[in-house]
Order: sequence, then structure tokens, then C-alpha cells
Amino acid sequence: MCLLHCMIALTTMKIFCISRKTLYGLIVSAAAFNGLASEPGVEIFSGASPMDNVAQDLIAEMESPDRQPPFSDLKRIYAGSYTSVPAIRKSKAQLEIFKLEIKQKEAGLLPKVDLQTNAGRSSIDSGTSSGSGSSANVTVQVDQLLYDFETTQKEILIAESRLSSGLSRIAADRLEVLYEMLAAQIDLQAAKKMIVFHDANIKSRTKFYDLIKQKVDLGASSELDLSRARTKLLESRTRMPALTADLIRAEGRVKEFFGSVPEFSFAFYRLPNIAVNFQGDLDAVVLAHPSVAEVAKNVEIAGSEIEALRGAARGRISLKATHSRSREPTSSNTDSSRVYVEYANTVFDGYLHQTKIAMAVERKTEFEIELERMKRQIYQDLLAAVADYQSAKEAVDVRKDLLVSAQKNSKDMYISFVLNRATLTDVFASEEAYFSAAEGVVSSLAALQRAYYALLLDAGQLSDAFELNS
Repeated sequence: MCLLHCMIALTTMKIFCISRKTLYGLIVSAAAFNGLASEPGVEIFSGASPMDNVAQDLIAEMESPDRQPPFSDLKRIYAGSYTSVPAIRKSKAQLEIFKLEIKQKEAGLLPKVDLQTNAGRSSIDSGTSSGSGSSANVTVQVDQLLYDFETTQKEILIAESRLSSGLSRIAADRLEVLYEMLAAQIDLQAAKKMIVFHDANIKSRTKFYDLIKQKVDLGASSELDLSRARTKLLESRTRMPALTADLIRAEGRVKEFFGSVPEFSFAFYRLPNIAVNFQGDLDAVVLAHPSVAEVAKNVEIAGSEIEALRGAARGRISLKATHSRSREPTSSNTDSSRVYVEYANTVFDGYLHQTKIAMAVERKTEFEIELERMKRQIYQDLLAAVADYQSAKEAVDVRKDLLVSAQKNSKDMYISFVLNRATLTDVFASEEAYFSAAEGVVSSLAALQRAYYALLLDAGQLSDAFELNS
């Protein structure tokens, strides 16, 4: 039966006693079988809705990883922006401070040269002679440390250890900054996808609303059905402002790190090929983590501080040389020179030095406890990160199957409705399930990206993936 015949039957339905609903089903069937979906007035019967188009792209993105942009593209974006991030620039300044502290301690091994000079007027009355006039004095003193029971060497070692500890702290901070940058990027990509899916959902519901209007015009649906379809359309539109606000917030977060919004791809980037040894020695991964390395260095520093304080309690031996020239009113210029070895120590200081040593011992104990706590925390974080990543991978597969099923169910329900084999409530339920499935896929893909990068973060390997260890 052709579409023209169905339309003729519509005008003569009283003769053949055909109901409007039955005749409408015949029109739909004829349009489908005669390939008239693209003709004016019957485009609503086409098989692919706007939602189907974007959902199909998402399914293809999951089924074919080659459709995702390569990780190298993302790495180039980060290579150009990473060093300009304020937090990273701040860490470079901190490194310079640690290096200067080493030079400051090394200065203790070098000679100290002091110069003293004064000039004025003096009056002298010694009983045998008296006079007044100008006077002057110049003194140069050189002080060279010979031995201080390795106190200075210990202080240099402490400064070097602080640099090493600082490097570990900065590495840990940079890992956190890099992860926050990635989280901001992933949130932005997810927000853009949500906007596109929601726009497609609005267009699909608009298309369905137009279908109901045509059915009402043909007498195959009621005004109540039209009102319900309009309500659902308006409901879908009410969510767009909130999603737009989410997008603006995501862009603002990206600008905070990158200074501007880079040209990220619409599809999520492929994950880097970084092998994390799940089944190997997890303890070795924990010990290599920057946060653990930092606390381990702090334990070493505390031990060196104890030794330095004990060495300082033994005093210091130094070589001193002094040369002075003075001029007084009753005498000519007088020169004097001295070279001597000096031992200096504080005999009693009210137990101040002993208290400092006791405090240093307690600090070392505190760092040892913190080291044990940090190891346990990183170990548990790693186990949780592995579980989260595996769970996220499985969730993506399940969500993909759910989207494919919801897409098919929505199409079948749509066709059943136009053929009067399903209710409007059934269509609304299938549409909600379809859109929820699409939202779930976007969320699960974003969660997978975050979980993988969080795993690299907890393993201390995130910078390795981007080759940003400078």
C-alpha cells in the first residue's frame, strides 16, 4: 500500500469504517516501507534521532580506541603549559633556597676576616706626659676553623639532606598539581559532552513533540498526550542552564592552571602506556613514592642534627691572626701582630644545649613514627587506587552495554508508539533510560580517566607519563 492510498483512505474512512488510530499506523508503515522519511512532513519517522547520532559516536569511541586522540597530543599540551603554572614556578624558587642553604653552611669552613677601624680625638695624662690630639686605630683579624668535632660537616650534610627532602616534597607537590590539572581537563571534556548530549536530548524530545502534534491533528492522540509531551520537553530544557554553569566552572578551573583554555579534543584522550606493577613488590613502589622519600630524609636529618649538637658541645679549635696599628697623641704609630690557636667552649649554659639535644632526639622519634604512618597510608592508597581503576574499567564495559540496550529499546518503543502498540508513558520511560545511560557512559569514561591517573599519582609515576620530571 502506498502513502497516497492511505491518505485517500483517510478521507473516506467512514465508508470503510477504519479508525483514525489504525489508519495512522498504516500511514507510518507505508512511509517506512516506501522510503519517504526524507520527504516534507514525514521526517519524524526517520530511524535515527539526534540522540542516536551522538550516542553512536560515543559507542564507537569506546569500541574503537583508535578513534580517541593519542596521548602524545595531550602530552604536548602539558609540556607547553606545565612550567608556567604558578605552583610549579614557586617550587623552582624553593629549590634555589635549599641550594643557597648549603652554600651558607659551607661558608663555615672558610676563613673569616674582620676589619675594625676608628678615628677621633684623645686626651692622655700619664703623669710623666700629657697631651691631646687626633687618634686612630685599625685592626684586621682572621679566624680559620681548624676542628669543631665535625659539627660544621654535619651541618653541611643536614643542608644537603634538606635539599634532598625538599626535592621529594616538591616532587610530591608537583604530582598533586599535575593530577589537579588532569582532573580539571577531564571535567571540562565531560562537561562539553554533557552539553552535547543534553542538546541532542532536547532536539529528540522536540521531534517527538512534533510527532504528537501530528497525531493530534490526525485524531490519533489526545490533547492530554500533547500536554505531557510538552511538559517533558520543558523538563529537559530546564537542565541546560545548570549544565552550562558546570561548563563555565570547568573552564574557569582549567584557566586557573593553564592561563587559558587549551584546544582539548571532544573525545577523551587515550591513556598513557605506563606499566604499573600490580602483582610485583608493592613495598618497593611505596618506598619510591616522593612523600615516603621525604619523610625518610627527615629521619636522616634529625639524626644528623643530634650528632651536630653533640659535636658543638665539645667546643671548637680555630687559628686566629690579628694585626693592628694605632696612633695616639703622645706616641708615634704602634703596630702589633698576633697569631695563635684558640680553643673555645661554653662551660655552662643552664642546660640549654642538653635541652636542644633532647628535643632533637624527640623530633627523630616523631619522624620515625610519621615514616611508618606514611608507608601504611601510601600502601592503602595504592590498593584502593588499583581497586578503583579495575572497578572503573568494568563499569565502562557495563555502561556501554547498557547504552546499546537502552538505544535499541528507545527505538523499538518509539516505533511501537507510532504504531499504537505502546503508551506515551512507555516512551517517556525509555527516553529517560536512554538519556540516563548516555550520561552514565560519559561519567564512567571520566571516572576511568581519573582513576587511572590517580593510580599513577599514588604510585609516584604520574610525572613519568608526561616526562615532566624537570
